[in-house]
Amino acid sequence: MSGISSGGYRTTQYKRWASLRRNTGFRSQFEADIHAGLPEGSARYEAVHIPYKVSVQRRYTPDWALPAQAIMIEAKGRFTKADRDKMLLVKSQFPDLDIRLIFMSLTAKVTKTMTHEAWAKQHGFPCCKGPAIPADWLEHKPSKQQRAAFDAFVSY
Repeated sequence: MSGISSGGYRTTQYKRWASLRRNTGFRSQFEADIHAGLPEGSARYEAVHIPYKVSVQRRYTPDWALPAQAIMIEAKGRFTKADRDKMLLVKSQFPDLDIRLIFMSLTAKVTKTMTHEAWAKQHGFPCCKGPAIPADWLEHKPSKQQRAAFDAFVSY
């Protein structure tokens, strides 16, 4: 590795792996060598895909909490797939928590055909175009379930 920085070495190594994959179909020379040692036609490389679940506990931190209204507010310019997945997980685990989205643009696309606003409505998240917060949000009177869900996370 003399004369080559660790970043340069990695780049060189990735190029070597990519070339091997293109030329042989295997991820490494080791895999190619194992395949060469198997009787012809006796095994299929990467022919099976086995799904598995990963369970990791995370924390969601809303941008603002409105205690009088028992509302959580999340502001979004970009609304990535990871953001959308997170919001759906939080909503599924805490269905009584009132989470509202403020978007920089309601018409920005989350998919080729779906806008921020359409996604929010489809999944039951009240939303608006920011930066202003709608007056009716500020005048909202929470239900007992919304208040309890909010109070479970917010200390005054």
